[in-house]
Amino acid sequence: MSANKNLIQPDYILIDGNQIFYRMRKSRRAKRLQMRIVHRSLELIIPYKLSVEEGKRFLHSKREWISKNINLLVKHSQKYFLFGSEIIIEQTYNLFAKKHSFRKKDNLLFIESPQGSPITKNDLFSVYRKHAAKNYLPQRAMILSLKYGFEVKKVSVRKQKSRWGSCSSKGTISLNDRLIEHREEVIDYVIIHELSHLVHMNHSPKFWALVQKHCPNYKLLKRQLKIEGA
Repeated sequence: MSANKNLIQPDYILIDGNQIFYRMRKSRRAKRLQMRIVHRSLELIIPYKLSVEEGKRFLHSKREWISKNINLLVKHSQKYFLFGSEIIIEQTYNLFAKKHSFRKKDNLLFIESPQGSPITKNDLFSVYRKHAAKNYLPQRAMILSLKYGFEVKKVSVRKQKSRWGSCSSKGTISLNDRLIEHREEVIDYVIIHELSHLVHMNHSPKFWALVQKHCPNYKLLKRQLKIEGA
């Protein structure tokens, strides 16, 4: 098996408010889980017989160590994601441009800005993320509601500090625009969670049974969201 096949989809962890990007790879030689800093990047080495989830649990158990060494990582910690994949931003400035324009190709996001614009790359990505979220999330919510027989009246997308989503007694669902950063199955879990509140406006056993019916691995996805935070 080639080295490339041992590489696993990169991920990130929130430490002291910083988004720390890390790589994972499987190793036939490794006898135990290992974590190290290589060229200012965090690397997690997982013995071949262990699962990726076991590796991630090990990494999260070392949050204190990561926090102590955060100065070695934070300079390279700012990453941008859409649908679970890292997005590389290429920003250029145009003397004749009157407004910012965006163009996405694969995992590249090209931003053309007016010359001398003080708006940061982070703020511009937030603008693009919100636009992408409004285009995708309501449509996806309606697809899932029809698929599983839920009746939702309205789906809105907005910035939320402490929640991934919410549901009102009037049948309106609100989703966090940052949800678009996550993998599609994570997005579906949050949507199904809120759709289930249309039937059970609580977190009773019946509610969770309904969530599990339409999202069997919801417990794993729920833990991932809790670890990463909103």
